Amino acid sequence: MEALAAFTSTAQVFVGDGYAEELAGGRVSPALFEVLGVKAYRGRLFEAGEDRAGADDDVVLSHATWQRLFGGRDTVIGRPVTLGGRARTVIGVLPPGFRFEPLDGRQAVVAARETEFWLPLALTFSGPNAASRYDLRTIGRLRPGATVEQARAELDAITRQVTHGASSADVAPLQTEIVHGVRRTLLLLFGAVGFVLVIVCANVAHLQLARGMTRRREMAIRVAIGAGRGRLGRQLLAESLVVAVAGGVLGLAGARWCVGVLVRLAGPDLPRAAAVGIDPLVIGFTAAVAGLSAVAFGLIPAVQASAVDPNRQLRDGSRTSGRGRGSASLMRLLVAGETGLALILAVCAGLMLISLWRVERVPLGFRTDHLLTMRTVLPGQKYRGDNGVRFYLELLDALRRLPGVDAAAAANTLPMGGTAPFQGFVVEGAGSERTAATDRIRGQYRTVTPEYFQALGIPLRRGRLFTEADRPGAQLVAIVNQTAERLHFGGNAVGKRLFSGRGDEPFEVVGVVGDIRHVYARSAPLPEVYHPLAQDPTSRMWLVIRTAADPAALAAVVRKRIASRDPGIPIDHVQTMEERHSASLGISTFLAFLLIAFAGLALATMVPVRRASRVDPMIALREE
Repeated sequence: MEALAAFTSTAQVFVGDGYAEELAGGRVSPALFEVLGVKAYRGRLFEAGEDRAGADDDVVLSHATWQRLFGGRDTVIGRPVTLGGRARTVIGVLPPGFRFEPLDGRQAVVAARETEFWLPLALTFSGPNAASRYDLRTIGRLRPGATVEQARAELDAITRQVTHGASSADVAPLQTEIVHGVRRTLLLLFGAVGFVLVIVCANVAHLQLARGMTRRREMAIRVAIGAGRGRLGRQLLAESLVVAVAGGVLGLAGARWCVGVLVRLAGPDLPRAAAVGIDPLVIGFTAAVAGLSAVAFGLIPAVQASAVDPNRQLRDGSRTSGRGRGSASLMRLLVAGETGLALILAVCAGLMLISLWRVERVPLGFRTDHLLTMRTVLPGQKYRGDNGVRFYLELLDALRRLPGVDAAAAANTLPMGGTAPFQGFVVEGAGSERTAATDRIRGQYRTVTPEYFQALGIPLRRGRLFTEADRPGAQLVAIVNQTAERLHFGGNAVGKRLFSGRGDEPFEVVGVVGDIRHVYARSAPLPEVYHPLAQDPTSRMWLVIRTAADPAALAAVVRKRIASRDPGIPIDHVQTMEERHSASLGISTFLAFLLIAFAGLALATMVPVRRASRVDPMIALREE
C-alpha cells in the first residue's frame, strides 16, 4: 500500500440563525484527502497530528454545504460554527466536483447519501470496550504495480497478527464498493441499451436499403450523364452524415432532459446519483456512434449505386426498379433480427413487472396505512440521558392527545429505511465464557418506546410488551423477534437472559414479536433485539404516528407541536409509511420503467421500417 486512511460516518446537528438541521458527516484521518487526490478549494485540509484525541475542533465543509448554508462566502473560513453542540472552526472547503458517499453501512444513522462535513478522527483508546467502540473503514492507494490480491494478503496478515486471529481483513476496489448493491441492475440496463442500439442501427440499415432500392433509377441517370461512382458515394455518405449528426444532437438533447427524471425515479439507492449527467465521455461516445453510423449506413446505398447498370436500368425502366433477390433476403433477415431482440426486451420488461407486482404484495409484518413518520435529533448536552428520554415521552404523550391521532411512538430506526445498527449479544448459558468470539450472536437492535408495536401493528407472539415499569434502575429487558428466537434461543426465548457488548448486566427477554421486513420488502427478516428507550437512551429517534385520516394532513401540526417545545430541534424526512415503502422499491421500479420504455421504443421503431419496406415482421420470422 502506498497510503492508507481511515474513516467512519457520523451525524451532527448544525445550529444556524433561528433554525437547526442534522448534517451527515464523516470522521477521517488526515491522509484521506491525500489518498483520494483531493485539494482544498478554499482554506486548507487536515494536517498530520490533527486527529489526536481531543483535537477535533476543526471542520471541513463540502462545496454544496458551503454554498447552501453560507452562500459561498469566503468569510466563513476561520469562522466558528455550532456543530454537534459545540463551536468548531471552518478551516476549508472541498472542490465542487468531490462527492463522498458513506461506505460503512450506516445509512440508518446517516440518512443523507453524501457527506456534508468532515471532522478529524480523534480516536480515544481508553475505558471499557475501547477496542470495539469504533466501526472504522479504511481506504488506500496501491503502489504502482501492486495488485488487489497482494494488498489483501498483506492487510489480512497484519490484521490477524494484531487481533491474535480474531479478525481478518478484505480488500476491494473502491468502485466495486460503491456500485456493488446495484451492479447487476446496471449491467442489465447496459445490456438493454445495447439491444436498443442494435435494433435502431438495424432499422436504419433497413431503411437505407429500402431507400436505395427506390433510388436505383435516379442513380442510373446520374451515372449516365457522367457522375462518377466515387462522387455518388461521397454524396450518399454526406446525406448519411447529416442524418447521423441530427440524430446524435437530438439524442443528447433528449438525454439531458431525461437525466433528472430518471435520477429522481431511481431514488436514494442509486450510487453517485448526483454525479449522473452528460459529461465529455458521453458526448464522445455519441459522436463516435453517430460517425460510425454515418459511414456504415452511407456505404449501403453507395454499394448499391456502384452496382447499378445504367443501360439495363434505363432500358427496363420500372420493371426492374424493385428489390433484388439479395436485398430482399437481407431486409427479411434484418426484420427477423430486430423483432427477436425487441421481443426479448418485451419479455424482460414483463418479467420485471411481475416481480415488482409480487414484491409489492409481500407481507411486511406491519401495517403501512395511516402512518406518519419523521426524524428528530436532540442537540447538545441539554438532552443527555434521562433528559432526552423525558422529552420524547412527554412529546409522544402530547401528540397522542391531538385530534385524529390513534397512537404515537418512537424508534431509533424504522422499517423501509435501510439497515439498522448491529449489536453482538450472547445468550446466557451458550458458552462457558460469555465474551468468547464463538458464542457471540450478531443481530439488529432497536431502541423503541412502549407503544411502538401497537403503532405499527406488529403482533405479540409470546410474553409481554414494554411498559412504563421498564425504566432505569429496574431489570433490563428486551424483546426479540421470531427469527432470533428460532435461530438463537431454541424456539423458547421468554425468560432467557442475554448479554450485550455494551455492559455487564444481562437483559431478560420478556416477549417475542412477529417478524417484519425491516430493510426491504424483498429481503428476509433478520434477528432483531428491541430495547426500551428508558433503559437505552438515544438522541436520534424517528417518530411514528398512526392517524384516523390522511397522515400527511397532520405533518404541519406535528411540526408546530415539536417547535413549541423546542424550536432548536431539527425535523426532517417527513413521510408517510406508504411513501417509505414505495421509495424502498425505487431501484426495482426504476428498472421496470426503463425496460418497459426500451421495449416500447424498440417496438415503435419497427413501425416505419414495416411501412417503408412492406415486410411483415411475423412473416419474416416464419420465412427465416
